[in-house]
Amino acid sequence: MFSAHAHLEAGDYFRFMMYHKYRVRWLSSVLMIAVGSLIVGVGAVDLYEGYTGLGMLLIAMGLIYLFVRPAYYWVLSRKIEKYDAQRKSQDVEYRFEDDKVTAKRSVGDVSVLYKDVSRLETTRWTAYLYLNKTQALIVPAASVDGQQAEALFGFLREKIGKGKE
Repeated sequence: MFSAHAHLEAGDYFRFMMYHKYRVRWLSSVLMIAVGSLIVGVGAVDLYEGYTGLGMLLIAMGLIYLFVRPAYYWVLSRKIEKYDAQRKSQDVEYRFEDDKVTAKRSVGDVSVLYKDVSRLETTRWTAYLYLNKTQALIVPAASVDGQQAEALFGFLREKIGKGKE
């Protein structure tokens, strides 16, 4: 059995949203980057050929298209952090037992059986236990003492199963 105490901040929420958008939903991300780059490229060619107004407009549109989503996620993560601070719910106490994980916050508790976790995603810094397509429990590796993070992530991989990674 493992336990962890996490203090979730805006950076944790931002990393989750960016990871979910650009890693999990990678095809839409590739298409978005390709379209944005194409718009910037067409704008650069127009600018080179003397169509100054159109070229500048296309370059600006392409850059906005490329950077609006990360900027939106950053603003949203700041709002979530501010909301959690007002409710004093930034601190999460995790307990990883043999059959379930429990997350205790000041606003309520959540217990999830490992068999009900739809997917597990792990990075160097965080484990995401997806409850459905868009919601996940965020477990930062820094919330676990020392080298325990790798052991915890291995425990979660074993409990949730290879098919759900």
